[in-house]
Amino acid sequence: MLSYTELPKSEYRGEDIEVSIGGKYKINPCSTRVSAMPYNRIWSGMQRCDDQTEEAYFFSFTADEPTEIEVKLNHDFETAVVRPLTREIIAEISGKVIKFTVPGAGHYVLEADDFHNALHIFANSPIEQPDDNTLIFKNGVHHIGVMRLENNQTVFIEDGAVIYGGFTAVDKENICIYGGGII
Repeated sequence: MLSYTELPKSEYRGEDIEVSIGGKYKINPCSTRVSAMPYNRIWSGMQRCDDQTEEAYFFSFTADEPTEIEVKLNHDFETAVVRPLTREIIAEISGKVIKFTVPGAGHYVLEADDFHNALHIFANSPIEQPDDNTLIFKNGVHHIGVMRLENNQTVFIEDGAVIYGGFTAVDKENICIYGGGII
């Protein structure tokens, strides 16, 4: 079983990268800004300056089987590595195209030449649908601010859902947040 749910059109897309998932879905992955620095520092309460960030890409899909990924870049590169290295995934390069197969659910990163402008791949296992007592965020964009969760509360974030905001729970227990969406 292989499925992919497109994120809302309002989310930024990488214009210089195309991905094929299992030969079934052709997408432009989302882009985001990440630290360009190869080290962490104590957060001073401010965002990094733009000149200290770079673009990275990501997408997620659901599969319960090995899945071939094909990535087309619009720039030249010499090497391609898929991490984690312990999964021993071999990336084949042909011109500006990289092909490899992810063995199943997991989080993977494709680096072309080095760690800059990496592609983050989230291969998710199929998820059981939530019960009636679950707070569900459906496919789309949700601006929630900060949502307080209570004891025994479950939140399901559907594939294709994007949440701007966060969740908090102080001195609460039995809380579960899950799903294939993005917070």
